[in-house]
Amino acid sequence: REGRAGVSAQSTLTNPNEGVKVLDVPAKSLNSGGVIVDSGTTDTYWNRAIRSEFENVFRQLTGGREHSNKPVQLTDDELYALPTILFQLESDADDTNPDINDVFHTPGMAGALDPHNPSDVILAFPPTHYMEYDDSTGLYTSRFYPTEGSGSVLGANAMMGHDIMFDIDNDRIGWAESACDYTALVRDNGYEFDISGDIKDVVTVGEPASAPASDCSSYSSGAKCQSAEGCSWYWGKCKKSEDAQPDATPPPTAVATQGSVTEEPAPSSPPAGSPGTVTSAPSKSEEGIEGVEDFLEACSTPACRYPVVFGLVIALVTGCCLSYCWFRCRSGGGGQNNEKY
Repeated sequence: REGRAGVSAQSTLTNPNEGVKVLDVPAKSLNSGGVIVDSGTTDTYWNRAIRSEFENVFRQLTGGREHSNKPVQLTDDELYALPTILFQLESDADDTNPDINDVFHTPGMAGALDPHNPSDVILAFPPTHYMEYDDSTGLYTSRFYPTEGSGSVLGANAMMGHDIMFDIDNDRIGWAESACDYTALVRDNGYEFDISGDIKDVVTVGEPASAPASDCSSYSSGAKCQSAEGCSWYWGKCKKSEDAQPDATPPPTAVATQGSVTEEPAPSSPPAGSPGTVTSAPSKSEEGIEGVEDFLEACSTPACRYPVVFGLVIALVTGCCLSYCWFRCRSGGGGQNNEKY
């Protein structure tokens, strides 16, 4: 339909049929492959059976302008002069829209556009919805594609400006033109709505919550443990700092003398096993585990570990060869050569 008739399914012209051109395409071809409504598809696609006729009618309604999916430059007047694409959706007048008394003056109803099926739904797809504007280039691109091999999709740009009801239980879809002004809808129904959409200054309320304390026991690496707040590595385990034992060696004692201060060495520990003393030290296995963990932490990338693994394999093979040679020498060559080496 010509752009001068407006963007709604209900024409702004006195005669609703003025400026409307119906595609000369059989219904079977028009619906080939089925039609789906999918808000997850940004653009609208139609099967290519309509392409030639659509482009021909587009030229007629625009005075020779070609429909293309390539970017074009348009003024506001040129944009609004582009055709509004009208989709006629079949409905059952008896079951679908029985409460609509005046189908000839209800936006979205076929009415006089199709006197034989006045209760059918008319979905308007204006150029402000199918022409996408690129702010960086100042160009418009048509996002209606009559190019599909089979099947058609009414995408999100065709759904814009409508309230849509997906009635799954009754296998039907309801359409109603809408200003999409949710704030006004809420207030018109007697509710308060304080969200205006205005950008306000950021207001800080209270202090930011402190980060939760680390679970020291979850760290199996000395390096990670030491970097965690409140954690200390002690005897091969990561513990809370207050749980880790302090160094048993007392600090040097300062002794004042005339004119100077000297440090008295700390008393030496009593010999191991002497009465009243208990000595302990990390076991070799604990020291070994800690060393391996620290190495694995420091050498965590394949670039580091591959050479190490390769070196260990070479060392293992070399050791096996030497052991074999030593055994052969000791056994005199397995009985074939008694010469002593």
